[in-house]
Amino acid sequence: RSHRAQISFHSSACYIWLQTPIVYSNCSTGHSLPAAAAVAAPGPQTAQPAAAKSAPPKPDLWRRGGPIEPIPVETERHVPRLNFEQHSHDPLANWETNGKDLEIEEVFFKLFYPQKNLDDSIAATNAGLPESAHIDADQYWQFLALTLLIGLNRRDSREENWKIRIPGDVVFGDVMSFARYNQILSAFRLCAFDDAEVQANNWAPVDPFILAFNKQQIKAFIPSEVLCLDESMSHWKGAQAGVGGKTYGHAHVMSLPEPKGVGGEINVLSCGQTHIILQIETQGVPADMRARLYGRGLNEGTAILLRLSEEFKGTKRLIVGDSRFSSVESAVELMRQHRLSYIGVVKSATVQFPMKELLSESASTTYTPFHRHAKIDGVNLVAFGYYDEVPHTLVSTKYIGCLDCEPGPPQKMPKFKPLNSDYQQHKVPDIIAEYRRSCGAVDHHNQLRQSILGLENNFHTHSWWVRFYHTLLSMIVVNAFLAYNYFLPDTDFKATHLMTFTRRLCASLAKPPGMRARHHAAAAAVPSPRPAHSLWPPIVHTVNRLKDHPDFPSVHGKQLRCAVCSERTTRYCVTCFQRVGRTKGICDMVHDEGNCIRLHSLEFE
Repeated sequence: RSHRAQISFHSSACYIWLQTPIVYSNCSTGHSLPAAAAVAAPGPQTAQPAAAKSAPPKPDLWRRGGPIEPIPVETERHVPRLNFEQHSHDPLANWETNGKDLEIEEVFFKLFYPQKNLDDSIAATNAGLPESAHIDADQYWQFLALTLLIGLNRRDSREENWKIRIPGDVVFGDVMSFARYNQILSAFRLCAFDDAEVQANNWAPVDPFILAFNKQQIKAFIPSEVLCLDESMSHWKGAQAGVGGKTYGHAHVMSLPEPKGVGGEINVLSCGQTHIILQIETQGVPADMRARLYGRGLNEGTAILLRLSEEFKGTKRLIVGDSRFSSVESAVELMRQHRLSYIGVVKSATVQFPMKELLSESASTTYTPFHRHAKIDGVNLVAFGYYDEVPHTLVSTKYIGCLDCEPGPPQKMPKFKPLNSDYQQHKVPDIIAEYRRSCGAVDHHNQLRQSILGLENNFHTHSWWVRFYHTLLSMIVVNAFLAYNYFLPDTDFKATHLMTFTRRLCASLAKPPGMRARHHAAAAAVPSPRPAHSLWPPIVHTVNRLKDHPDFPSVHGKQLRCAVCSERTTRYCVTCFQRVGRTKGICDMVHDEGNCIRLHSLEFE
């Protein structure tokens, strides 16, 4: 009986493990033994046959320093731009003069909204309504406008929105009655589906809209040369498919550490410069993931990376990835199959990665970069180590030369010195600066969508496809807002905050047919000061409830003063508490239209 013994060859670069069939026979028993057991086996040594010759040790996979041949494909410069081919004219032209008379928020929203799915959604919704209650496109947009406003208003119950009147805001009762809204909501569908389709594919209620969403984002927007790959979440704590005999439960629910929480996981690819989401993919069970494109023969993270970057194949871009997707295999396959460069943090996917050596060196160095070179399947890579209170290990197919790994100019580090002090200032390598410049793009988008827009947290529903649609609808609104602020110049009538932008958008969508023209004369009459700093910081601080604070687990009704506007609040800044140990109150993002979290984040940029 054959046994495979593992022999360790130690080199100055890494450990290489070879599996060599070595068979030893014990003459007294006739049984085969592993190599270690054969050495200690009793009996005449002459009775033991000679061991099979082992293969010579392979050369070191990773080597120190020294210039190596350049990468075959380099990244190219791509300037972000919008595609207004579906409009008769470019709405950005003469923005300074005619912007006040243009429903520009609605134009940006419909640029990113998948219009091809609109007819399918209206037809599927009308199938559940009486013929006399059918909706058209105008009523559909009004329904979406009220849905977004319900999320913004943050009322205890949905019906309260029909009882309030805010000066200058949309009056719900003037758009449609509460009974009419609930009638449409109960019949709302994104596409037609039946029990057989749902049993065969749990994602059937949302799959057509996801495909249309992905096509529309890359049609409407051309991204920069750097893309960011990370995870997102569609919050859901309701029924799950297959649990308790449920047919129409959520297809796949996961529980992730805070602040992500419980819900459906979404893999997201975004533009690293504008933070606009480009492609999404739902996370399924392992069997479902293996059945998708690239699922056979590759690990899950690599397959997701290849699928989401399929539309950018051969464009010579750089993808910055989270550790969920980062490995040597991911970097190699992305270059081999798509000709795209990659930078990602490696944590647990250590196959073919010199993790042990990088960690041993990081313990003896601080702020000093070190790296190893390798060439795997014809692709040049660098394994990069850097110690900054904790070790950081990255894999890259872009920074492959020694000169690329030299420390760059001083960069602001996203952490503090001792308590009540400022950010640290020290030199960081170019690869670290490149990674940190874009790695928070999806996280920033998630903060805008979940914390400020808040539709998923403030709109209660028992239909999981309605909740998932709210996630995608919020993504479209945030995409429109990010494009609006990136491509339009600052003016006195420009919306500078997501809440203001969304309320203007809802006011435009909620108007009856024939009343689409909106004037900003009132807004222009009182010019607002042009911001002296950037609109949003690279990292938006996280806000949570005080009752979840570790120091106040049993305190009810606890309140603090907001660190920005001094209003009473039941929320605190999680980011500041984790960094410096201080509990700073931040208002519930209702006062001052949520500017407090933005200004607080900018203060510590």
